[in-house]
Amino acid sequence: MPGTPIVGASPGASWVSVCNTALRALGKDRISSLGSSDPNSMICADCLPDAITAVMAENDDWCVLRARSQLSVDPSYVPPNDYLYAYLLPNDCSDFQQDGVEAIDAPSNGASLTTPPGSKSSYPWSREGIWLLTNATLVYLRYQRNPVNEDAVTLPDWFLHAVHDQLAVNLCMPMRQNPSLLRYLEKSADRSLRNAIANDDKMKQTAVGSDVRGYGYYEETRGGGGTCDHDPTGQGRW
Repeated sequence: MPGTPIVGASPGASWVSVCNTALRALGKDRISSLGSSDPNSMICADCLPDAITAVMAENDDWCVLRARSQLSVDPSYVPPNDYLYAYLLPNDCSDFQQDGVEAIDAPSNGASLTTPPGSKSSYPWSREGIWLLTNATLVYLRYQRNPVNEDAVTLPDWFLHAVHDQLAVNLCMPMRQNPSLLRYLEKSADRSLRNAIANDDKMKQTAVGSDVRGYGYYEETRGGGGTCDHDPTGQGRW
């Protein structure tokens, strides 16, 4: 399922240090902000979202990019005749898997939810642009968020390392026009990416005998994201 690019992405100041690390690899001057009239700032603002997207595309289930949301109906969009509701996807939604959608009936008259979040969807659904179409009256979504507009300090160093190495690759030819340097940077970016994926995989819960590893970083840093999908307590929630 193709991702939905964020419209009007405006990287925050916390990404400046990521850009400066990439610029240092190219022997270029540091920047103090993104999007100013400084040429280095302008090209970093242009290339950073592409670098983040390139790293994201290498793993369809980044633990550190997981997010969950209860979707809301978009009153401004009339769905086609075969669906009753059009739910607006979150602004930071980059992509989601089929099993990340839960489309169910909402409880009526204040009753408690009898179908717990995480259960199999009872309604079919279809994605159309920035909407999720369905006849369900309650929709939960687990998705991969695009972090370009959020604070970069919420992300682990190994993820940011992969981003600034990829950004250096993207900036190399426009700023240095040096094929030899480009090849060196590409190898470095590949190592950083493989390291990031390996570190992210460590956070995916696995059971080896009595040793259970969970989503430690994701839960402690993001907060409020719910427990992981394969909760050993059996009390998985959103």
